[in-house]
Amino acid sequence: MAIGAHPSFNDPENFSRKEVDLQPEEIYAGVLSVSTGRAVHNQAAKTPEIADAICAAIHDFDPSLLVFGLANSGLVDAARRAGLVAIEEVFMDRGYRADGSLVPRKEPGALHMI
Repeated sequence: MAIGAHPSFNDPENFSRKEVDLQPEEIYAGVLSVSTGRAVHNQAAKTPEIADAICAAIHDFDPSLLVFGLANSGLVDAARRAGLVAIEEVFMDRGYRADGSLVPRKEPGALHMI
């Protein structure tokens, strides 16, 4: 068992599920202060600059930390480029598009009852 951080946007009213337009430097600073979640995680899966900022902050903080990212995503690629160990994750209760990205929660088929 280990303890990990799940950084998220400072968006408590939406449980950090709303995407926020931040510069990579702001995301880097947020990760260092352990303030990133699901929306930034989803953006990092498809936006290389965000993924690189997250992984740079993790690497600078402690390169022995593991990075969990959506399987086959840009975050996993960025972690490996940064020399970090990436763990590819999938969600049984979520729908996926043909490209491997999650179906947004507001669209039909986003959630599956288990």
